[in-house]
Amino acid sequence: ALYFFQDGDLYIDQFASSGTMRFANGGAPEAEPSAPATDTLTGVTWQWVKTMTPVEEIVAVDPARYTVVFNEDGTANITADCNVGTATYTTGEGGTITITPGAMTLAMCPPDSQATQFMTGLSAAAIYFFQDGNLLIDLFAGSGTMHFAPAGDTVEGGLPGKGTGGTTVAPATALVGPKWQANNIVKPDGTITFNDPTRYTVTFNADGTANVQADCNTAVMGYTAGADGSLTMTPGPMTMAACPPGSMDQYFLGGLTNAMGYRLEGGSLLIDMLYESGTMSFSAAQ
Repeated sequence: ALYFFQDGDLYIDQFASSGTMRFANGGAPEAEPSAPATDTLTGVTWQWVKTMTPVEEIVAVDPARYTVVFNEDGTANITADCNVGTATYTTGEGGTITITPGAMTLAMCPPDSQATQFMTGLSAAAIYFFQDGNLLIDLFAGSGTMHFAPAGDTVEGGLPGKGTGGTTVAPATALVGPKWQANNIVKPDGTITFNDPTRYTVTFNADGTANVQADCNTAVMGYTAGADGSLTMTPGPMTMAACPPGSMDQYFLGGLTNAMGYRLEGGSLLIDMLYESGTMSFSAAQ
C-alpha cells in the first residue's frame, strides 16, 4: 500500500488496486486533559450527595453523615453515618485514584443508614475529577459515579439539649479546659459503663478542636458548639493502634461522632446522641 498527500488531505492506496482511502485534515488534535492536581483533593470535607449508576440514582438521605477528608500524607478520614474510620489513598496520571479503607468503628447505625453503599463506592473508586466545584469519582467497570460537594464553613448543629430542672445548657466556653472522662452511655436498652474512664477522655480547646483519647489511640476532632446547646463533632487525624481485648473505643468514638447536644448537670457533662440513641456522661478529671 502507498500513501500520499493532495490539497492537504491524506490518501492511502490499498493493496491490489482495490481502492483509495481519503482522510480529511481535521486540524491539530486537542490536548488531552491533564490529571487534576492532587492538592485540589485535600483539605476539604467532601459530603456524599448521590451515586449515579447505570440502573438507579442513590441519593444520600443526609450528606453531612457521609464525608471523606483527603489528607496530604495519603490518608483519609471517613465518616460513614454513625461510624468513623480512616483510609489510605493513591492518585496517578489521568486522575486515577484508589481508596483502601482501614480501621472503622462498628456502632449500630439507624435504619435509614446508607453506610454500606457509601463505603462500597469508595472502595471501588477508579477516576476522580471536578465539575462546578464538586468532586466526582467514577467507579470501576463503569458501575457508577459518586458525587460529592464541599461541606459548608459551619457544620449545622443538632437539636438543643433537652434537660430540665437541675440541668442547664452551658455556654460553649464551659466545655473548654477540663479533661472530661467518660463514665457511661445510657441507652434505651441499657447502660454501657466504661471499665476505666481515664482511658476515654475528651478535652475541648478554644480553637474549635478537641483532643481525644480512645483507649490506646489518640485523635484530634473538630467541634461546633451552639448557644442553644447544640454540639457536632467531626473526626480528624487518629492513631490506629490495635487496643487490647475488652477495649471500649468503638462505643466511645461512636458516641462522640453522634453528638447532637450538650448540657451540664451537677458538675457532669452530658452529651446527647442523635436519634435519641443515648446520652454520654462525663466527669472532669481530678
